[in-house]
Amino acid sequence: MFRRFLKKIPILGPLVLAAFSFPLITHAFFGTAVLVTVALFVLFLLQWVGGAVFIFAGWFTSFALNLNYTILLDSNKLISTGWTIVRDLTNLGFVLVIIVIAIATILRYKAYGAGQLLTKLIAAAIIVNFSLTIAGVFLDFSHSLTKFFFNSVAGFGDGSTGGVVRTLSTAFSPQRFFAESEIPEPIDEPISGLLQFGADKLAEITSLVFVVIFTFTAAFTLFALAILLFLRYVYLSFLLILAPIVWLFWVVPSFKKYF
Repeated sequence: MFRRFLKKIPILGPLVLAAFSFPLITHAFFGTAVLVTVALFVLFLLQWVGGAVFIFAGWFTSFALNLNYTILLDSNKLISTGWTIVRDLTNLGFVLVIIVIAIATILRYKAYGAGQLLTKLIAAAIIVNFSLTIAGVFLDFSHSLTKFFFNSVAGFGDGSTGGVVRTLSTAFSPQRFFAESEIPEPIDEPISGLLQFGADKLAEITSLVFVVIFTFTAAFTLFALAILLFLRYVYLSFLLILAPIVWLFWVVPSFKKYF
């Protein structure tokens, strides 16, 4: 009886080992599946949030660019009214400068004499009244150049989000790295199947991480571009409004350092 039991040990050993190992393998497989499911859920959620932020950033950029296109339109009362007020004040300043020139000529004060300032005064008086038109030539050229490059982007100029978002998404298409990932066929062997499952899910998670990082990076870039466009609009507005008085500073020697 004992001898028969000893003969069966080589056969029973692997069976006993398999019986004890099966719960451990099952537990490891279940724990890995739960962690992978949670990771994929979080990544899919981040991808959805990143896509929403990306769409909003595209709309924000389109709005900022279209706002710059309207800077010289008649509907922009900030520029037209502000420039008119500063121009009228500058013309009054020219009258004051003419009086100063007359007095300096009588007193033979060369720094403010007619020979030194009269030519500049006439030139500045002409430029001041056409300063907005002159600036408009350069701005219209820059806007035309911008529209030339964006002319092929459908929907960009009408303020819709489709142009920016659709063009960038089509050009880079980060989702293709996730969509084109190949899923291998399952293997019947348990250990090989577990390893195959881990490698497959790791590649899937890596692809999703790349998509999330790229989407948020692209959204941040669009937001930065929109902020720069808004700053451009503010800077140009102040420069256009203050353009007339700058030419008055060019005429007066004491204010020339501010020109």
